Amino acid sequence: MPGTRRPKANKFTISLIQTKILQYKKRYNETSLNAWKRLTRNKNFPTLMRQFYKGFKNKEYYLKRITEDNTAQNDFYKRHLVKDRSGIMHLLKTPSHKYTYRKK
Repeated sequence: MPGTRRPKANKFTISLIQTKILQYKKRYNETSLNAWKRLTRNKNFPTLMRQFYKGFKNKEYYLKRITEDNTAQNDFYKRHLVKDRSGIMHLLKTPSHKYTYRKK
């Protein structure tokens, strides 16, 4: 059934997110994942994600989940931001010597 597919990811929104991650990486000297987490705490993040989820049926469910659930944020990062490392994406990879290690 070709009419029941999930909508494609909005490339423009993905590129905006990638650009902000690069800015946060440079400004705060963080890894890509930490910069993504910082972006999710930004006050304008729900507006950006509303643009990403505009073709989905349960927009508010997905929006609430991505803003509050840590696992959903990690999955979004893994599936949409790290999946394809071409173009600006190759800049998102943090070199291993810049990882932040914390004692538990």
